[in-house]
Order: sequence, then structure tokens, then C-alpha cells
Amino acid sequence: MNKIHLRAFTFGLLLSTCIFGTYYYFSGDNGAAAKLSNEELIAQVEDKGYKVVDEKAYEELEAKAKDTEATPTEEETKETETEQTDTTKEEAAKEEEKPAEAVKEYKLNIISGMQSSEIATLLKDAGIITDAFEFEQYLINTGYHTKVQLGEFVVKSDMTYEQLAKIITKS
Repeated sequence: MNKIHLRAFTFGLLLSTCIFGTYYYFSGDNGAAAKLSNEELIAQVEDKGYKVVDEKAYEELEAKAKDTEATPTEEETKETETEQTDTTKEEAAKEEEKPAEAVKEYKLNIISGMQSSEIATLLKDAGIITDAFEFEQYLINTGYHTKVQLGEFVVKSDMTYEQLAKIITKS
């Protein structure tokens, strides 16, 4: 960008500012809302479906709302207790339906040239981890991806990412 381009750009900004300023000055709608009286403003607000109350009435309404929130009715208390009981029963039923998940064991064989993404895919396919990308990112973020060792490793599905990483890096 040379001097001529910079001057032309500056002139354009100045010209557009002058045009907008002139329009604003001569548009005649400056401060129209400020010229309305309180009654006219209230009438406009009420036309749109809102209610206008003074400060004292507002404070009274606010105090009533706090009182009703603080003391639940007997019906609300019974409904809450019923919901909690139903939720507890549902959770207990779900736990009974779930068979105890067996811990899977897998013999991971890491060979020369294998990348962390391939290791993560093998572990996901074996059911040891649920998300290969997430495990790969964990290895990269913690620096374990550069310390992976060759060999066979026995891993289990109940291991954390950290435990898995320490096993395959022999840390």
C-alpha cells in the first residue's frame, strides 16, 4: 500500500462520515422518543400488552413472589415426594436390569512403525476404550505418543486413559 492508496482510503472515510453526519443532522427524527410525555409512553407500552406499575406496587409483587417461592404448598410437597420415590424406584429397576459388565481383557501387540492413532483404533475395536480419537488426543496432549514401546501388553476395559498410557509406554 503506497501513499496514494492510503490517501484515497482516508478521503473515502472522511467523505462517508460527512454524508452520514449530514443525514443524521437533517433527518428530523432526532430524539422523538424524548419528546413524548410519561402518559404517552405508558399508553404505548400498554398497547403492546404490558402493564405499568409504580415502584411501590412492584416491590409488593416481588415480596409476594418471594413468599410463595419460600413456602411450598402441601400439594407441591406431596408431588415432590412422589416424584423422588418414583425416581428412586426407576433407578433401582434399571440397576437390577443391567447385568454386571464383565471387564474385557485384550493383548495389545505394538509393532515398529505403529502410530498412536492405530493403537487407539485397535483398543476401540477390542472394546477397551469407547473413543479412539479422544484417547489419541490424550496421548498427544500428555506427550505419551512419543514414548510408546514395542511389545505385547495386556490391557483391560476398566483402565483409565492414564493407566493405559503408562502400560504401553512402560512408565
